[in-house]
Amino acid sequence: MVLHGVKAANLYQKPCPADQCQDISSQRSARTVNLYQKPYSLPDARALMDHARKLVNAGIPNTRLKRFGYAPSLGKINGTLECLKLYTRTGKDQRPIIWNALDHFDCMSNIPWKEVAQKDKDNAQADTTMLADMIELTGFIRKD
Repeated sequence: MVLHGVKAANLYQKPCPADQCQDISSQRSARTVNLYQKPYSLPDARALMDHARKLVNAGIPNTRLKRFGYAPSLGKINGTLECLKLYTRTGKDQRPIIWNALDHFDCMSNIPWKEVAQKDKDNAQADTTMLADMIELTGFIRKD
């Protein structure tokens, strides 16, 4: 709401929400994340395809798979929370399939991220996930 060219938030001595977002985003850690683990070796690419096929054949709803694929783009903390929420709300018979897929790529200990040990600040490495790539593949697979 704008009153005569003055933001309503300033009118009541409250900070503007847009200003708060900029302050919060500038406080993020220097550690980066990648939404992929590319390039994949040939065995890893085969495993990625096999796990994508198992996810489709397990009967996990497509909307849930899409949410899994979108979760890493929410950031490290929110992506982890979204994946945990989706994982715990998935059927008990389908959870081992998700677990095995993430565990194969070392992404289960901090779902869905593979944490790379940071040796020093000069050699900063990013945490990675293969979840978005695997879920993208599920769109090309038909259920058996």
